[in-house]
This record gives sequence, structure tokens and C-alpha cells, in this order.
Amino acid sequence: MPAFFGRQGGPRQRVADLSRHSNAEGTTSATWLAVDADAGQLEALMPRGFQVQEPVLIVEAASLRDLPWLAGRGYELVSVVVPVIFTVGRRPVRGRLELVTWENLADPIISGREELGFNKVYADEIAYRCEPSRHSVSWNVGWGGTRFLEFEVTDLAPNPSEQTQTWRSGPTFHYRVLARTGEWGALEVEQVTANTEAPAEMTPVLSQSGRGSVRFSTATFEQLPTLAHIVNALAAAARDEVIGAGHSELRGWSDLRDMRIVADWPVAPAVVHDLSD
Repeated sequence: MPAFFGRQGGPRQRVADLSRHSNAEGTTSATWLAVDADAGQLEALMPRGFQVQEPVLIVEAASLRDLPWLAGRGYELVSVVVPVIFTVGRRPVRGRLELVTWENLADPIISGREELGFNKVYADEIAYRCEPSRHSVSWNVGWGGTRFLEFEVTDLAPNPSEQTQTWRSGPTFHYRVLARTGEWGALEVEQVTANTEAPAEMTPVLSQSGRGSVRFSTATFEQLPTLAHIVNALAAAARDEVIGAGHSELRGWSDLRDMRIVADWPVAPAVVHDLSD
């Protein structure tokens, strides 16, 4: 939307002259860490069909650059995911459930929420700093002058084996809902979406592991009127022990065209309201 002018522009769009913005372009600087979490707090966040596989919060951040669909521009994002087991019919599937993603650009937020079902929200501060002399990277995330997430990975050294961690494998699930206009609190859509294929190939340039630290800072309604309930829930769930951390530099990008609906619960009957006098 607005739908009057054709399909919404986003990562799935293509310009006519691909020589101007090749699909082979794009670079990613990605940092991740996993922190021990309270199992009860995580279970309380699970929607229907999901159960916690391991009580772990995985924080993943990326700085995306030279994106073809943004005509060479980029943006930053920070996601929080949980290792889960999702039961589709009778077959349990192990993967990761995205709880929230913060991004500092509206365009990928809109297309990611509407088309893919990602739980994306806005942060006006996502600051990424790399210090090669200290072998460290750090990220700060905030909104409206209130910083609510800080994490750092230090003592970075080459270690490609970190990619084999079981809690970083499997499809990434997204719980997609759409409110029903005029029936406040009711849903128009309730679905689960997920990537159904292997991630698009990205060429690793650098892969490292290190020691991590993370802090979610609680906030008041006045500080984060649209985010406090998210930040405070994550702060209550996260513990102090970081059990893995790393950083990667990659070439390439994915338009996430392989996303599919894997569960769909009808929640609202069709209705037409008579607006005549």
C-alpha cells in the first residue's frame, strides 16, 4: 500500500536495466552472540504451535551496504531470535523464532512486515563500530534518545566452526498478525511464515569468533512509548552468561524470495458494513 500505483517497491523488485544495480552486489557485516535466558520467560512469549528448544536469546546485527533494491544504499538491523520447535501437523521442526527486529530505515520495515511477516520495528539509533586494533566490534541500539541495547564482541579470531552451532540452524520462523480495523484487539490475519529453502549463497570474506557481552536496559513508557513492553520483556529473560559470539564479513545478499506461509489460522469472517444513509 498504496496499491493504486502498482506493487510496493522492496527487495523483491527488479529494475529493467540489471547492469545498473547487479544482483551480485551487496555486502554484509554481521555480528552475533547468544546469551543464556530464563526458560519460563521465553515460554511466556511463545505463540501457538511453538515451544522453546533451548533457553537462549540470540542477538544478531548486520550492516547492509550496496543493496541493488535500494540503488546502492544500505541500512542496519538488529534481531533477537530463540531456538524453537514448531509443530506443523504432526511433524515437529527445529528452527529459530524471530521475536523482534529493529531497523533504522522505514522501507525494509514496511516491505518485511507486509510481504514476509517479519516482526520489524524502528530504531533511530543503530550504531556499529569496528576496532581492528582491539579485535572487537560493538553495537548500540536506541530510540528517541534512550539507548536500550548494547552488545560487544571482543578478542575476535578466525574460527569458521562457529557456524555449526545447532541453535543457529534450521528455518527462521515469523509469527505474522494483522489487526482487524474497527474491531480493536481482534485479528484479521494470524499466520506463521518461514524460509523454506537454504539461505541464498553469500561469499564469506571473514569469519571470526570471540567473547561477548550484552545488556538490555529496562525503560519506562515515557522513554520508549512503543517499545518498552518489548525491551523490558527481553531484559527480564536475558541472563549474564554469553555462551557464544562471533563476527562475519560477507559478500552478497538475499531477497528472501523463498519465504512461505507454513501455518494459517482463519480468524475473521468476511463482512461488508452498510454505509448507506
